[in-house]
Amino acid sequence: MKTCRVCEKTKPLTDFHRRTNSRDGVRLECKVCHRAAALKRYHKDPARHIADAKRYVLKRRYGLTPETWTALLISQAGRCAICDNPMCRKNEPHVDHDHDTKKVRGMLCSVCNTAIGQLGDSVDGLRRALAYLEATY
Repeated sequence: MKTCRVCEKTKPLTDFHRRTNSRDGVRLECKVCHRAAALKRYHKDPARHIADAKRYVLKRRYGLTPETWTALLISQAGRCAICDNPMCRKNEPHVDHDHDTKKVRGMLCSVCNTAIGQLGDSVDGLRRALAYLEATY
């Protein structure tokens, strides 16, 4: 059992998020209070929260900073590397990467990113799809 520092209620340890560097292995505030504080921070400045989340994902998943992400998009003239359609708010760019090596290949529109993903990110899958289309025309 532990007392939450915010609501001052005594609750079981399962009602607290884990925290490895604390003495008892859990946070000082319960999950309910932690969530309420997070929502309050989010509603105070949603744009900053979204920008911070995007920055975190870019760095963690792809090893990109916002500057390298922007440079990559500029190097492609703001267009999809496959279909050459312009990227815009409606057609947000996706970072295309090799799932095995994690190496970034370029920026794709959501349609092209989904398409190569459905083909298993493989050249063989793309060749089979191309052969199929050529045979049916």
